[in-house]
Amino acid sequence: MGAIRLALCVLLSCASVGAANAEERLAAKRPGTFLLAEVDVGYGLGGAFAESPGGLATGVTLGMGGKPKGWPLRFFGIARLAWASLEGEVDSGLERSVIARDVFDWSFGLRVIAPITGRLRFIADTTVGGTQVESSATLGGGAERIASSDGSFLVALGFGLQYRLHYNFSIGVRMEIAIPTGLETFDALAEVAGANSADAGLANLDWTLSATLHF
Repeated sequence: MGAIRLALCVLLSCASVGAANAEERLAAKRPGTFLLAEVDVGYGLGGAFAESPGGLATGVTLGMGGKPKGWPLRFFGIARLAWASLEGEVDSGLERSVIARDVFDWSFGLRVIAPITGRLRFIADTTVGGTQVESSATLGGGAERIASSDGSFLVALGFGLQYRLHYNFSIGVRMEIAIPTGLETFDALAEVAGANSADAGLANLDWTLSATLHF
């Protein structure tokens, strides 16, 4: 009985490998996809703001392109929309304030997809566009509330890994560096809340999981 079970296990393993190899060969014979639609969700860090707020980050990417004949790389022109709902606390020593930032980014640019091995790919995005920031601060435990709005030109760089589960579907991980180049140097809202504008960095960072449809 033990020998029969071992033989069955070997046969099942061979069948699984054979099915996987057959699927790989079938995928290789299919025409390449030239449209993509992607959603991603994860954690965002507002490093471009004095209080370095954190929170939910989401995005949608649409693209069109393909692989030039004889090239291993795929090139896609992409349009990207991203949202982040961030919150940070400021403790001035006298009172504690909470600052909320709603960040909306839009940008257009290029995605390059490079094969690594099998179904695993490396992706790199470069986009330019704009960002809009709606900010509010709750001061003194809710005693006072102020708001402000700011906008800027945006340069964004994205990097990640993508695994092709199916001819039409893949999952991945992604990091984006979003650089708002024209936000006000003096952040009056942050200063009133007790933060120092000089503590603001150059970029916001997002770490997200992605799901992509290929057509």
